[in-house]
Amino acid sequence: MFVLLRARNLIDNFLIPMNARKFGYKVIEDPEAVATDFSTVTVKGEFTRRARLAVGSFRALRRMELASLRGFTGFAFVSHKLLCWFFPFLLVTILASNMILLGSPLYRATLVGQIAFYFWGSLGFTFHEQLKRVRFAVLAYFLLTVHVTFLVGSWRCFFGEHKTTRERAI
Repeated sequence: MFVLLRARNLIDNFLIPMNARKFGYKVIEDPEAVATDFSTVTVKGEFTRRARLAVGSFRALRRMELASLRGFTGFAFVSHKLLCWFFPFLLVTILASNMILLGSPLYRATLVGQIAFYFWGSLGFTFHEQLKRVRFAVLAYFLLTVHVTFLVGSWRCFFGEHKTTRERAI
């Protein structure tokens, strides 16, 4: 059974298999299936693409039934999807908690580690082109960009993003 998706759905590659699971079908991997996905060439393009994915993810989550996700499928969904979607909120919570708990040496040390990580990410933002060829130099920048885009996407989803079409990211 195929369920026609609404135009507002931006992540059909997630919703189609989830709908199949909801109706009791198995979702399997076909090793002969080939798909090509082109990454964007600019950070701005990647930010746009990932923010759109975040909007679509949170829209899908609001109306999704998780009853069909038992066993390993449920574990995979929580660990691969939900935690990725909510990790930015956890990072903000951890940073705020560290600032509140500065009386403890342990939390002072973890705050220094967090600040160092965010500083490393800002260096990656500032010197992205120069550091491209240095292995792991822009890792923090990439991770922070991914998480910030999900924060932006969640904001857009819950507070007014109403675009129903994809925009080509460059």
